[in-house]
Amino acid sequence: MVSEEGRLRQLMGPAKKNVEVHLKAGKSTFEEEVSPEEVDLHIDDLKFRIEKSDTSLQKYKNIREELSKEAVKEEGTWHRFCDEDDAHYELVEEMENSIIRLKSKLRKLEYDKAKKLEKGQTRVENETLERRIMEQAEQIKQLKTEMENQGTSADGKEFTVKLPKLEIKQFDGNILNYASFWDSFQSAIGKHTKLKPVDKLSYLLAKCQGEAAELLSGLSLTNDNYDVAVGLLDSRFGDEELQISAHNQALRRIPCAKNNFQSIRSTYDQITKHLRYLELKGENMDS
Repeated sequence: MVSEEGRLRQLMGPAKKNVEVHLKAGKSTFEEEVSPEEVDLHIDDLKFRIEKSDTSLQKYKNIREELSKEAVKEEGTWHRFCDEDDAHYELVEEMENSIIRLKSKLRKLEYDKAKKLEKGQTRVENETLERRIMEQAEQIKQLKTEMENQGTSADGKEFTVKLPKLEIKQFDGNILNYASFWDSFQSAIGKHTKLKPVDKLSYLLAKCQGEAAELLSGLSLTNDNYDVAVGLLDSRFGDEELQISAHNQALRRIPCAKNNFQSIRSTYDQITKHLRYLELKGENMDS
């Protein structure tokens, strides 16, 4: 009848052999060169190799632990067990180091992949933004041409020009967005002298919502009320000191970024937006 120690030693041999096999395979995987086209495949291979290495090592250590409990029962068996210690710990240490190297390579590949995806997404976003800007510029150019060529009728009387659809964001009363909103509105609508003030007012009212819309509510569509509307908006949202204060407060309220690229990039963009405005206004950013 096989003793418990004998049974454990029978299990120990294959377990040790399995560790050695996965140790060799792990070394080969770690040293393998990875082409850009094979990154995903290699990441999967690394995850598989780490899992198998860790499982085989844990099984080997568990059997070794059980064997140690049996070895202490007999002096001769214990001496034999202790003589095997150096080889045992050397194998365990080598496998643990191999797993660490594999995990390190896996993290680097995943990091590089994420950075590549982020760059690709940023490039697409920039191209989309550039295309929209060009489309808007072309719309403004067409509007200018129509106003220059058709601004008056045959008898010299002015008539209303039908405005094209322009990409101007809605203004909801957030003072942080007022400067960019007003610059966009002026560029597309406000600066064109051949447009009637009442047409400008109509377009301005359509682009205001929330607090801004409430501020202008009650104004009838007349030429004179365009200047009134502009004055109301400017006095409420265009004060430079209030805008500077709002940007400073927004900076302090930005939450810490989470440990992922999207969150870090979003936080960085928010900080940069506010700092850029404050620098343009001559604020000292070193204090």
